Amino acid sequence: MWRNFKFILFLLLPVFVLSQNPVFQHMSKVSNLPDVEFYDIAEDYQNYIWLAANKGLYRYNGKTYEQFTHPEQKSNSLFQLKFDTENRLWCNNIYGQLFYVENDRLQLFYDASQLVNGQLAQFEILENNIRLFTVIGIFDINKTTKQVTEVFKGMCITNVRDHDSNYTFIINFEGELKRHRLYKLGKQKRTKILEITSANRIQSPKLFAFKNDVFLIHNSAKGNVLYVIDKAENTSKKVAIPLRLQNETIYNILNFDNEYWFLTSSGIFVYEFENEYFTFTEQLFSTESVTDVQIDFNNNYWFTTLDNGVF
Repeated sequence: MWRNFKFILFLLLPVFVLSQNPVFQHMSKVSNLPDVEFYDIAEDYQNYIWLAANKGLYRYNGKTYEQFTHPEQKSNSLFQLKFDTENRLWCNNIYGQLFYVENDRLQLFYDASQLVNGQLAQFEILENNIRLFTVIGIFDINKTTKQVTEVFKGMCITNVRDHDSNYTFIINFEGELKRHRLYKLGKQKRTKILEITSANRIQSPKLFAFKNDVFLIHNSAKGNVLYVIDKAENTSKKVAIPLRLQNETIYNILNFDNEYWFLTSSGIFVYEFENEYFTFTEQLFSTESVTDVQIDFNNNYWFTTLDNGVF
């Protein structure tokens, strides 16, 4: 089987050159792709490719796709593929259901529908708990007892994990003011890094953590706004966002070597970032809405899109 798998991967992207038109193959040409709308992609320790799609969760073995479902699942669409220290794959849906894969079956860990209010909640896998970031607060769900403990009160909009800390963007309502605050939450310490006071709610904030920096990006009336967080100093600074990205829908930001890949509704914009300045390198897949990128064990690049399957 693995010989077939490697051969198909070889066909998928035999040569990847950072250019306007990399050599690529659409997965529908080599397999019966089960969907066209994909959100996340991940590779497990056995080199299977997992895909979170509108129609469900799939595992690809190099030849066929196996769908994983649960009888109590409230929505086919699943998101946020993450592996724990036991190599179990976790994911969730907009109804607050948290799942993991064990013994080749999708298991329901917890139904947090009363906490998420119909919003897709980010989650992190801790040693003893699953930490859930919702519109009413942050909650820890004990892995063994399923007991729920409130960690923080407030409207949690976005979160990113960085080693033993979480960077979390929260809205606190104080009268007519909405105080948008970025916190760094450690095991025993809470640090406020940034506060933006406004009568209007900041739109579509997203956090991304990298080796040296954390990026906070959000929408404004004039386009996208970008803050860079210094992790060592716990300080923030607004930096000039590249003109090409000012009005793009940004789904994700990834870091490969010294380059930052902005995954957008107009493909991938590749930049170098130094001294708080972005230098444009190139744009890939300009007609695609790219949602995620995975580099597999053969150093092939997989691209998931919002409406055109997988490359």
